[in-house]
Amino acid sequence: WEKRTYDPEKLAASLEEYATDRTKHVDNWMTRLLANKRFNAQCAKDGCPLTDADYEFARTVLKRKCMVMLLDKMDESLDRLLKYTGWSDRLKGEACLDLFAHKKPSNKNDHDVVEPGSEIYEKLRKINQYDIMLYWHAREIFKEQGQLFERDTAGSAGMA
Repeated sequence: WEKRTYDPEKLAASLEEYATDRTKHVDNWMTRLLANKRFNAQCAKDGCPLTDADYEFARTVLKRKCMVMLLDKMDESLDRLLKYTGWSDRLKGEACLDLFAHKKPSNKNDHDVVEPGSEIYEKLRKINQYDIMLYWHAREIFKEQGQLFERDTAGSAGMA
């Protein structure tokens, strides 16, 4: 996915530029992905605003079609993935996942901390309002899905 969206010219953009210039960011990226409302060149001009209906559709897709994994609960998330996939050799499964989960991603960058309530924080919050709500919904789904994994210890957790 990065090959289609990566733009080296955007590397020099400040966080302020990123938050205010539509050509430098895609708002509500995950909501757009789940709602199949892709951002394109025309959107950079008019914004292609999402609607509440798009957000509700994204919520539905997330709940019905996705296994939620959380970075701040990576060990539990990986345990669930191992159970769901039915990988019987835990060591091989963990070795494979370790390549992705515990190494520094090639696209990871260090960024300044943005203080809640600051002007830039509010700009970022506003342009990603649906993704923020979707994140909190995903955390609830993670809890609900955890109950499925607790009930099912035989392999597949009934996520299909």
